[in-house]
Amino acid sequence: TITAQGIPPEGSLIAFKYRVPYQILGVFGANNFAIQPVSSDMGCLAPRTIIFVPGFGLARYCHLGFAVFDGWKDTVISEQIRPYLFPINDFDAKDITVADANYLPLSWAAQTANPPMYAIAMPIGNSGGKLTRMFLYDLILKAWAGNTDLPFPISCMAQVQPVTSNPLTIIGGFNEGCIHRWQAGDVAAAHLARSLLVSRVSAE
Repeated sequence: TITAQGIPPEGSLIAFKYRVPYQILGVFGANNFAIQPVSSDMGCLAPRTIIFVPGFGLARYCHLGFAVFDGWKDTVISEQIRPYLFPINDFDAKDITVADANYLPLSWAAQTANPPMYAIAMPIGNSGGKLTRMFLYDLILKAWAGNTDLPFPISCMAQVQPVTSNPLTIIGGFNEGCIHRWQAGDVAAAHLARSLLVSRVSAE
């Protein structure tokens, strides 16, 4: 942001440790360079879930769930899906298979364009590292869609933004050696797309 028109000439970089986020201000080597802790104890447990979400800030998974840091305040946004992240003894939620805490650092996140969502694939139960559940946060409704258990395990995901076509999200299979295009009409990913769409409609 040093030379961008209309933006204050202040560089800022956010670094997440496990329990504390740090804000790096200024330019390396400058007299005003500083590293200061953010007034929050929510760091990051799954580095691949860190994504800059336009209109929200830096989203990621921390020890309290999913949180967003907008440069000033750090906010938890996952209270509605807490029974799917942490084991509880409530009668209504005791049959839910929660996230696999042993493999949480392998969780992966990406954005989708149609509809705009922050999507996170996480391991559940005794996963062995397989990402089998998708959590979807609608950026327009500012609400969580219904969670979806994937029809096949995946290991990674990302959004690509070609110049000559619509943005799409790609997902990598866990042990099949395939890359699937999500929301692109591919036959192999049709079941996944239908299940995620039905989940979103049901949540609305």
